Amino acid sequence: MENLKSTNEPEFVILSRKAITQYKREEITNGKELLTEIYRSVISNPAQLKHVNDYSTVGSSFLMMIILELSVDIDRLRAMASICYLCLGKAIMKDEDNLNLIKDRLCLLQVGHELLINTVISALKLKGSTESLAHLTFWTQQAPLKARDSLYKMEIADLHLHPPIHKQLPLIAFQTLKQFCLFFQHWSGNLTTEEVLPEHEEAARQFDSTASFFLR
Repeated sequence: MENLKSTNEPEFVILSRKAITQYKREEITNGKELLTEIYRSVISNPAQLKHVNDYSTVGSSFLMMIILELSVDIDRLRAMASICYLCLGKAIMKDEDNLNLIKDRLCLLQVGHELLINTVISALKLKGSTESLAHLTFWTQQAPLKARDSLYKMEIADLHLHPPIHKQLPLIAFQTLKQFCLFFQHWSGNLTTEEVLPEHEEAARQFDSTASFFLR
């Protein structure tokens, strides 16, 4: 039954399982070779992502690519981070109570923070549209700041929605996270999920529109 299931999946899903197993065994070199093969497979045919069932495994493999610094090319790293976010998001939608998936997404938002900025700018349409050159320059300068703010809000949302993880985070680390978020400079009172969840929902909706979005 397992073999039948595997034949119906893209090959990179099977390779992702093998890469994770090797990583757990600390066979880093062999794991990197598999991760490189996985990345090339997805990039060569992004439409394969639509046929994945085990998004958690694929998301974990792309997270490993970033953590292990599989590439020094910024565009490749950005693609890895964006595909990772997509896969983890889909996995979480299927299994909302899986804290390990939430931890993986929080890890991505930490280690892939800078890599996700351009994706968030595009997904949330933060650059705006204007015919004025002065206004366009203003939006261009503000967009990265707003994208960073959105990413911090995503982290805070995950922490507030999942108290067991929140409790594991040292208080000083959480306070530092809130200080970085510009949103909190103008906020007084208790944080409500209605104020931060739209960031996750809109990003996921835009990221999911097409796999080729990540490869622009």
